[in-house]
Amino acid sequence: MSKKFYVSVLAAVACMSAGLSLAQSVYVGGNGVSVRTDGTSVDVNGGGVMVQTAPAPAPLPATGAAPSGKDIVIDGTHKSLAASCRGGQAIIQGTGNNVRLSGTCTRIVVDGSSNSVTASSPVCSGHPVSVSGTDNKISLLGYCASLAVEGTSNSVTGMQVGAITVSGTANSIGWRDNAGRLPQVSAEGTDNRVYQVR
Repeated sequence: MSKKFYVSVLAAVACMSAGLSLAQSVYVGGNGVSVRTDGTSVDVNGGGVMVQTAPAPAPLPATGAAPSGKDIVIDGTHKSLAASCRGGQAIIQGTGNNVRLSGTCTRIVVDGSSNSVTASSPVCSGHPVSVSGTDNKISLLGYCASLAVEGTSNSVTGMQVGAITVSGTANSIGWRDNAGRLPQVSAEGTDNRVYQVR
């Protein structure tokens, strides 16, 4: 094997290794080397190396209903999902996720950062909600028994609530009227705001 061809083969293998994919096909011939994986190809021919990668697929909206009584857990980054609770918890973690809830959740837990959680129906149905992390935006419908918010710059609004506990820094909580009943509020931390949405 010539030194030039050997260097070309090493270049192809290095390029494929950088993609952390196992090759689906490898062709070694008199004119060079071709290596192919899902969406990536490396061609070494005549001393040159050409690397092509497929563009990342656009995120697809997903809809999922949990089996009855099972929890919904959403983690990762930058997902757009519609999820239906059926008597289990909704646990939203990660970063930059956009989640639309429906159904009845026995508990809603939001953690992580820059997540957006909305509801298309009264998902709390008298159950608790807890929010932590940073810069999460939550807008729910219905009556939630309790709301606990900690962390930094989280915003929660839209629901009726029995009791609110807030700590951390610069969190904002807007509650709705519940037939004239005011929520019990326990506020600690710095620059937190609890107010009634009119």
